[in-house]
Amino acid sequence: MLFRSQQAENYIFQQAAAQGQTVFSAAGDNGSDDCNTNETPTPIAGQNPVSVDDPSSQPYVVGVGGTTIDSAGSPPLEHVWNDGPAGGGGGGGISQSWRMPAWQQAAAVPGIVRPGSSTWRAANAIERRHGYAPGFCQAHAPGANSSTPCRLVPDVSSQGDEYAGAITVYSHEYVSKSTPTGWTTTGGTSSSAPIWAAMLALVNASPTCRSARATVHGVGFAAPLLYRVASNPAAYAASFTDVRAGSNDTYGISNGKVFAATRGYDPTTGLGSPLLAGPHGTAGLAYHLCSLAPPSVRPTITALRPASGSTAGGERVTITGSGFTAHGRSQVASIQVGARAIPTSRFSVRGARTIVATLPDRKSVV
Repeated sequence: MLFRSQQAENYIFQQAAAQGQTVFSAAGDNGSDDCNTNETPTPIAGQNPVSVDDPSSQPYVVGVGGTTIDSAGSPPLEHVWNDGPAGGGGGGGISQSWRMPAWQQAAAVPGIVRPGSSTWRAANAIERRHGYAPGFCQAHAPGANSSTPCRLVPDVSSQGDEYAGAITVYSHEYVSKSTPTGWTTTGGTSSSAPIWAAMLALVNASPTCRSARATVHGVGFAAPLLYRVASNPAAYAASFTDVRAGSNDTYGISNGKVFAATRGYDPTTGLGSPLLAGPHGTAGLAYHLCSLAPPSVRPTITALRPASGSTAGGERVTITGSGFTAHGRSQVASIQVGARAIPTSRFSVRGARTIVATLPDRKSVV
């Protein structure tokens, strides 16, 4: 069952995505048991030992994991950031709350963890060993069953190791024998996420994006586009460092199997760390994000009738807007209210400007 706070956040993040905004969030600093914020050497009793945090696991957020840079070449040599329980490690894993979003499900990049895969089974085995019911979102997401794939975290990663930190900060509190000037390096995925946010801002402002009609105002919500880039082998190789060394088993409960870095996507570093451009300015992530972004032709909603209703739900609602059909065919694949998808049997596209839908009742969304 979803917490009400998660549902409330989800509405906000959906709105941001619909407005073409991308929210980046740190995937956490406690490895594959990211809810263990007590940083104890063993799992906390009564808590799933394979856990991800919020809001990085929200489907309309881009979760950012952490790496350690071993050699800052082009491309850099990196491994999963994992300095143990005391030093921290990049958060990542399988969500207990959310289904896998469509762009993760459709990705052609290797490594997407699905029910029944070896990684899924290994994670379930850890849950069972510690007395926790396996299944992740299958036991909690509305309408999920034993074949439902769950949201994977992180989506991407960047430098997060404070001992090899790319982020340098000053504070009077840091003045000590080891840092007499007060300047020190810092890390954590809270430094990884802003790196991605800053890079996307630069990409959106780049001449390549500005010169294309589809991206003159930026690439929009970036998560689907990142997986689209990664689904093209040549674009993926040019746009990401595919981190394949290490694991985020920060507490040592799985001998590095949950979760290990692998070829393509993995629940430790996601798709990998960014290569904005290749050697000598060749095409990298910046070019591919700007070039592969589709024109904005998504349906838009202008009104709901009735505009409000009973908290019991179940109302029949007329949705007015534009772009619901093209060439006589529906362009609406699904409608989602918070965490609940409305089945196709409960809505009808009546034309380019009208949809009639029956909303979920209260029991199905709370």
